[in-house]
Amino acid sequence: WAPGVCAAPIIDDLCSDALFLICGCNSPTSCDVHNWDYERVPIYAAHVGGASVQDLIHFAQLILSDALPYYDYGSEEENRRHYGSNHPPLYQLSRAATAGVPIGMFSGSLDTFADTADVQRAVEELGSSVEMNHIIEGYTHLDFIWAKNVATKLYTTVLIPFLDNYSKQ
Repeated sequence: WAPGVCAAPIIDDLCSDALFLICGCNSPTSCDVHNWDYERVPIYAAHVGGASVQDLIHFAQLILSDALPYYDYGSEEENRRHYGSNHPPLYQLSRAATAGVPIGMFSGSLDTFADTADVQRAVEELGSSVEMNHIIEGYTHLDFIWAKNVATKLYTTVLIPFLDNYSKQ
């Protein structure tokens, strides 16, 4: 989304539609960009880290699974080579509680990547290590990066005070 790519009005609409398709709408009934910081989008887009094909395949596997398994190499032989078993093991989120690491969960009520049911399941599996589970109403996945009001909705009012509890220990 470099400045020239989405500048034309019809292309701008296509760019917005593509982002909404990937990241979700910030309203249950319609998609609008009232809270997007459009001036920052080219900066974020220029620094996208990307993902490997294996990352994308694993993401698809997770979507299709009711559990939270490691990457499935597609054959029992490859899985045995990597994991010592025919099937990939499950991530054990409950181990975070025994590690004593405090966790803050921050999610949006309209996030299609981390929907409320999945976040709640993660909170339950993480157990007592979750010291904060903060849901921002009307936020989608990328609103945590480019919403105009993210500083007041999250950073200064929730995240910084949460982190301050641990920086003074």
